[in-house]
Amino acid sequence: MPMRKTGRSTKSRALTATTAARRTSKLPASVETRSRRQDALALLAADHRRIAGLFARFVRLPRSGPPRAKLVATICDELDLHTAIEEEIFYPTLRAAVDDDDLMDRAAVEHESIRSFVSQLRDLRPGDLQYDARVTVLGDYVKHHVAEEERRMFPRARKIDVDLYALARAMENRKRELRGGAGVQSILELASYPALVIP
Repeated sequence: MPMRKTGRSTKSRALTATTAARRTSKLPASVETRSRRQDALALLAADHRRIAGLFARFVRLPRSGPPRAKLVATICDELDLHTAIEEEIFYPTLRAAVDDDDLMDRAAVEHESIRSFVSQLRDLRPGDLQYDARVTVLGDYVKHHVAEEERRMFPRARKIDVDLYALARAMENRKRELRGGAGVQSILELASYPALVIP
């Protein structure tokens, strides 16, 4: 049976609806599109995969030179951004709703260790003593942290009464501020993000 043409294609109608939704939003199109597609857990998981990919690229690069140093700088920048949005937005929201201080405290301590490694690596260059070892150990540590977070925190976050899409938008906004060099934002300022926790 031949298909009948109905005017605009489904893809065209979807694009028009997306464009109309963006016009009413206060977020830039790129942030709005990503936030509408994924909730906070998907956003964090995407960060996890991207950072894991950077560590995988590290082992394939020549042992010295600018490409290796640039990649490690990118890894450090991505870890700084990721840990910031977790510590400033995701962890406080989850801690308030989940009765497991031990889980949240361990995650905070793991972030301190990650920040320590990042700080050390920012002072080193390829070829320096233990440079490769520090990057490798940081990669292993991050892999362990991600596994714990996705296995223990994410399922709990799905069960609590939190708007994970609003949380994703708040985290995207904060990442954009940090990339732009904005100053440190206090937890109290997070009240400006609507509906993080649904009463």
